[in-house]
Amino acid sequence: MAGRLQIAASLHYRNRFGLCHEMLPGTTLTEEDIHGTNGRPSVVLEIARPIALLHASPIPEDFLQAGCVDDGNILLRAMDKMLEHVARKEEEGQEVPKGLDLERLDAAVRHTKCVLGDLALPHVLGHGDLKPSNVVWSPSSGPKFIDFELSGPNYRGFDLYKLFRTNAKESFRHDLFQQFLQIYLQESEALRKASPSTFDAGMEQLTTEVMMFEPITWLEAALFFVFAHAEDPNPRWAKLAVHRWERYWEKVHRLEENAGKLAQHREPVTALASGGPV
Repeated sequence: MAGRLQIAASLHYRNRFGLCHEMLPGTTLTEEDIHGTNGRPSVVLEIARPIALLHASPIPEDFLQAGCVDDGNILLRAMDKMLEHVARKEEEGQEVPKGLDLERLDAAVRHTKCVLGDLALPHVLGHGDLKPSNVVWSPSSGPKFIDFELSGPNYRGFDLYKLFRTNAKESFRHDLFQQFLQIYLQESEALRKASPSTFDAGMEQLTTEVMMFEPITWLEAALFFVFAHAEDPNPRWAKLAVHRWERYWEKVHRLEENAGKLAQHREPVTALASGGPV
């Protein structure tokens, strides 16, 4: 589907052994490309239209038949599966990295699912791993997405924040972030037909929604590296897992605060019992 939309490599052939895609010209992007610190601030703005196009696409029937919408989306299912796998490995004697605790990881996932479930946000056809290195860019063809292994029904905010997430707090370009979201909204058919006042409300809500997903991107990354460590007890995976877990605890308040803003008429979102990282 993404290939037909010309936002990804075209698929030439597939069978039970694998896929054959076209070779994309260009380079994979970096955080510096996304935040314009390399002198090319327009590059990230070119990504807004193709990701809006993907999100506006119908969710393939295969995902619907698999229950990915009714039984939690791809993001939540993936986090559950990683937790289950790590729990089995722990029973076999493979400890989680020092500084992490499986029960608290599980509690964080349950808290996330509870908050998102209360909001009942719509699902889109998401990329699922929209980090800069999964975007190939060239001057002639613009941005193309790669690595769709985690694609499926997902929350748009997860894709949009993961693209902008950065370890260097001082390099986050809020101006580019806002420009990007405006272009993303303008590409939505409903908002193109809406009045200016509706557009303003949509922009404010989208910004709040996307910022809410910052801690969730850190939690998902922490789980991924805990999962990687369970498969290959490499100190590098352990270090990355602990770092992502710490960043989650630094930012988890944004999940609760922004969810409260989105809910408005509902009861305030209850904070996750804390203490921070173990």
